[in-house]
Amino acid sequence: MTQGAPMTLSVIVPVLNDAIHLRTLSQRLKNLPHIREIIVSDGGSKDEVEAVVGEFSLTLVSGARGRGSQMNKGAETATGEILWFLHADTLPATNATESILGAIRDPRTVGGAFRFHLAEPRWYGPLLNVAVNLRSKWFSMPYGDQGFFVRREVFERIGGFPDIPIMEDVEFLPRVKPEGDIALLDTPIEISPRRWDREGFLKRTLLNWLLMLRWRRGASPEDLLKFYRPGDVPPQESGLNS
Repeated sequence: MTQGAPMTLSVIVPVLNDAIHLRTLSQRLKNLPHIREIIVSDGGSKDEVEAVVGEFSLTLVSGARGRGSQMNKGAETATGEILWFLHADTLPATNATESILGAIRDPRTVGGAFRFHLAEPRWYGPLLNVAVNLRSKWFSMPYGDQGFFVRREVFERIGGFPDIPIMEDVEFLPRVKPEGDIALLDTPIEISPRRWDREGFLKRTLLNWLLMLRWRRGASPEDLLKFYRPGDVPPQESGLNS
């Protein structure tokens, strides 16, 4: 990197049959500065993911299904100084990359995440927005749908995401925190309400609480996956949502 030049970002998007959302996300990302590359890590999609990759000149990598392993696969290809992990059904703000670079200018900051904002109006939206952002602030525990970013050297030093089928985001942050500060940005990231729409707000919230409780009590990722009945939902959606 040239002395004084802004750091560059590699965006990594794990997908599984997410072509529609990937197209919307790519349209936004292509207009953001400081992005060196957008890497789509596919876990075996049967839809039009490859067509979207070609349409927007993205980089495609393929590997084993599972969000943690897919994000690690994408990171292996990345060349930017900052790795930015985005779920396909999220939409970052137009000033997102500037916000990341502003936070990373502090040498003590090794990574961070964005402020949660539900993308579409729902009766539970204001409550969910407040609850998620308070949890993120009080417990320094944002979830993966809030757009994790991390310095690449830190990511490589800690060994990336744990290769587990669920809760990879919950396990990731405790690995990062000893390396330095985690920035919780005020810049919002829009989150699709599709899970809450499908499962219902109360059911989705209760499932999140029960998953976290069982995890804290030592349940294995495999047991949690059985508890969640992943066959009822796309595998890429198994696990916690903010």
